[in-house]
Amino acid sequence: MADGDDFQKFLDENKIDPAAILRDAGLNAGKPDETLQRMMATLDKRLNAYPYSAEDMYGLRVANLSSFLRHGMKGCYTKCAQREDVPFLTVPEGLCFRNCITKVSVYMPTLSQNMEDTSTEFYM
Repeated sequence: MADGDDFQKFLDENKIDPAAILRDAGLNAGKPDETLQRMMATLDKRLNAYPYSAEDMYGLRVANLSSFLRHGMKGCYTKCAQREDVPFLTVPEGLCFRNCITKVSVYMPTLSQNMEDTSTEFYM
């Protein structure tokens, strides 16, 4: 049996059946009650008002954080690397780079609190 067959078997065994969930909850699958209709209407409005899912927002946060740190490290390296005749950082340049990275790593986690009452919005 191929790996794809095992995966398909797993999917078939774990398929979600909305009618079975409604039956288990004691609701009639053919005619949902008022509470279920109200919940479904709220969910529909929420999905239309906020098109991003939690996974989308997590992906955006990860992309934002990685971009910020990538550019922060690149900026620190550009600021500290002064000698071009050696392929690595010298001791003073390494200390400068370490201090710069430390400042960035302290600055980033406190950024949302520091910008709390400013006109700039920061979501992280």
